Amino acid sequence: MAIDGIQAAASVAKEALTSGAQGKPGASSVSFLDLVKQPAVEALQSSAKADQTIVQSVTSQNVSDLDFTAAMTEAELSLQKFKAVYSTSVESLKKILDMPA
Repeated sequence: MAIDGIQAAASVAKEALTSGAQGKPGASSVSFLDLVKQPAVEALQSSAKADQTIVQSVTSQNVSDLDFTAAMTEAELSLQKFKAVYSTSVESLKKILDMPA
């Protein structure tokens, strides 16, 4: 069964927003989950901002073309960043699982 990147991003971001985990106090290193979670949260936030901009544009509120383009570009770049992190994570996990015991 293939994993959809959008569903995975939503799942990770939901976990990030509901858990509130920012790492353990006093920990000097960043966890793998934090590294994967950050792009997912950024992608969802950018997407939400772009959605709001689209709604404002459609409802004839004052949204400049520049604001509209900036919001859409930010959302696209955040999604591309998450896809890169996701695909690298999947490749790494596959390599780890293929290692001999």
